[in-house]
Amino acid sequence: RSIAYSVADKIEKKGISVALEYYKGIKDSSGYYLNEREMNTTGYQFLEEGKVKEAAAIFKLNTQAFPKSFNVFDSYGETLMVLGNKTEALENYKQSVRLNPAHENGIKILKDNGIETDELIKKLPPEYLKLLEGEYQNSDNKEWKIRFEGTEGILYGNDRGYRYRVLPVGEGEFVNPDDGASLVFDTKDKKLITMVLFGRVKFKKVI
Repeated sequence: RSIAYSVADKIEKKGISVALEYYKGIKDSSGYYLNEREMNTTGYQFLEEGKVKEAAAIFKLNTQAFPKSFNVFDSYGETLMVLGNKTEALENYKQSVRLNPAHENGIKILKDNGIETDELIKKLPPEYLKLLEGEYQNSDNKEWKIRFEGTEGILYGNDRGYRYRVLPVGEGEFVNPDDGASLVFDTKDKKLITMVLFGRVKFKKVI
């Protein structure tokens, strides 16, 4: 059974407090499953019905259940704004941008509120930057090469003259904030470092 729909039903019938206690009792049960998208959809259904506190309760549970998802913090931040809790809302938007530096909506809202987002970007240790630096050659097209270099804790890529920032979003996982392109580096074998672009295009460090 869906936890999202079960909790929503409990909110409708018994209220938020009872529903939250109910959630605690079923979240680890083998008879129920928790789905991030279902929780988010349920939250927005409450929001569209004008039940903002109910929506906030659902979105908050989602941030606790899926702390590595930028989207759940964005949704919770949006609802907190509607409730007038601007300070907490902006903290959630900050977290959404930390998790996804290419998240345009979060960046716009923060900048509109006078908050610079560059300070939210995680800086990489010099030794890790040095490990990633170098020239990478495409596995299928030997003429396609991308060079990476590090400056002040930030990794930059240069793809045939196009220079762009590469921002960390997870262990070995990066994103190009210009177009949302994903890059995943594998450094387990220091002598054979690889990189996958867009989840499918493979490169190998050659220099």
